[in-house]
Amino acid sequence: MTGSARRRRPGVLRLVDWLSEVAGYTSAVLVLAAALIVCYGVLLRYFLGASTVWQTELSIYLLIYATFVGAAYGLRHGDHVRVDLVVRQLPPVAREVAKLVAAVLGIGLAAVVAVLTYELWWHAVTTGRRSGTAWNPPLMFPYAILPLGMTLVVLQYVVIAVDTVRRIATGPAGDDDDAPGEGAGG
Repeated sequence: MTGSARRRRPGVLRLVDWLSEVAGYTSAVLVLAAALIVCYGVLLRYFLGASTVWQTELSIYLLIYATFVGAAYGLRHGDHVRVDLVVRQLPPVAREVAKLVAAVLGIGLAAVVAVLTYELWWHAVTTGRRSGTAWNPPLMFPYAILPLGMTLVVLQYVVIAVDTVRRIATGPAGDDDDAPGEGAGG
């Protein structure tokens, strides 16, 4: 199918893809910010003999954000590590079914982690838990990153599952150009 015969992906799928893109670019900016903060701390200690109480902890929180929230971006672009030696040998429809099974398992695992990290975050909110360091920020803010990131991963897996079901149902020619693939060229 080509042109007008192609069905456009539902808006909610495009929205999740957009959120994953935003998460990825935000993560990249925060990795850069973490690197600059660490450099600032090193230069401050080296040249002025002074130290900060917040620099290490903040850079760790920024890298946690980049890891958890940026995971949806990596998933969208097929950049996660996967072992596909056997799957590549399968016929195209069987490859799609394997991709669907992996997406469903990913939804389940990421949903469990999202729920557990939400409980961790909520505990930090209700108890007012703090880090216990010299800087001592409330942990509700960095802990919020964990369920947020895993929820984005769940949503991106749902998009992959829906796109895969659509490909199985319509064949590869019925797939949309704006659907995420196995990464670039996938």
